[in-house]
Amino acid sequence: MKRTKALILGLPVFLSACTSFGNKDALEIVEKKSVFIFDCPAESITIACMADMGWFFNRCIEYSASGCGHKAIYSAMGDNWIMTSSQ
Repeated sequence: MKRTKALILGLPVFLSACTSFGNKDALEIVEKKSVFIFDCPAESITIACMADMGWFFNRCIEYSASGCGHKAIYSAMGDNWIMTSSQ
């Protein structure tokens, strides 16, 4: 019983470590990548969360970025943000 309780209580800490940075850092990373790839100023880029880990974790795992005639989707892969789709 003690072992099960410890596992259940430790699960949120373990899972939150899988996405170690908050949404603010992720937004900055996605914006920097989009500015470079789109060759577009940051003021012209719109970023929105498309998928999250749910209310408990409050972390976005997929962002859309659009600007200057380009669109892209960035997905969380561990601590990295990978472009998984673009136009």
